[in-house]
Amino acid sequence: MARAGDQPVWTDPASGYVRRNLSPGIYSPIQLVEVSFPAGQRVAYETSARDVDVYQQVWIIEGTMEVGVGGSSWTLNAGDCLAMRLDQPIAYHNPTGKPARYLVSLVSQAH
Repeated sequence: MARAGDQPVWTDPASGYVRRNLSPGIYSPIQLVEVSFPAGQRVAYETSARDVDVYQQVWIIEGTMEVGVGGSSWTLNAGDCLAMRLDQPIAYHNPTGKPARYLVSLVSQAH
């Protein structure tokens, strides 16, 4: 059980996006994260070798996000969902003047 008031929250100092870990703190191959992403901001992540395969889905709750994975990119609007494997660089960008909010679901699976 993870009550809302006990869920860890982290704010990215560079972009100001807020990440809230929704999942309970016990081991589970599934993790849920809520992200509030400020207008006009961008973040990018490189990937590295992992002991497990990680799969992610991003479901847009409010707003618009541009998501780039490797050489592909998508513009996602409220209600859209994108699935990907985290084995390439990934970038998030909110191209609008309004904040966006989305849910990230991550699943770890042994090779």
